[in-house]
Amino acid sequence: MAKINLFSTFYASKPILGFAFFLFSPYLGLNQNLVQTHFTAIEKEHKSSQKGKPVVYNSLGVGVFPANKLIVGGNHVGYRRHGFGISWRADLPTIREGFSGNKSGLDITLARRNNWQTGKQKEFYLLNLNLNYVIPITQKIPVYFGMGIANRVILSEFQPIYLSPGETIWLDEKDYQKFKLNFGFGIFVPVFKRVVLNVGYDHRPQSVFVGIAISGPFNYEDLDMW
Repeated sequence: MAKINLFSTFYASKPILGFAFFLFSPYLGLNQNLVQTHFTAIEKEHKSSQKGKPVVYNSLGVGVFPANKLIVGGNHVGYRRHGFGISWRADLPTIREGFSGNKSGLDITLARRNNWQTGKQKEFYLLNLNLNYVIPITQKIPVYFGMGIANRVILSEFQPIYLSPGETIWLDEKDYQKFKLNFGFGIFVPVFKRVVLNVGYDHRPQSVFVGIAISGPFNYEDLDMW
């Protein structure tokens, strides 16, 4: 039985050598336990060299807090025992409305010279991008942690004397635009069949992100090969 087990163990990975050892090991005076151990080590090495494909999640969603902003974005991760991914966010209203051009025609230098500023400012983060490190809690539930940059812009409020009382203009303070350090983290959790919930936190802009990923039909087929 030792020879048969030895042969069947090794034959799956090295069929020609396995068959040869099965035939000739009694004549060569080989110790069956030693050969069995050697073949088992080779088989493990063979299996470890054939890693299964990673699990991949691609989610799209929105920032649900604060509620007065429409922040859209996505998280994209791939992992086996660990992995990597990227996250991105975009502040659509600010991109669309605040930076489509100065429709008022007011020059910000002139407005400052005439002391028309009200002192109010708004801070926005148009775009951000994080690089993430992924660690699976279970084979289907990963968490991710990342850092990156966010494009910060400042809008200042001005009230020219020719406007009606209470009417103001918001202008882009281009001199104050800069990239700021950002970080975030989150988790993917399968909730129903191929639907995967993605919940995360973003520091700039500070918001809770909720997204949905649709897992592919063969996303988990190689879990036992990691």
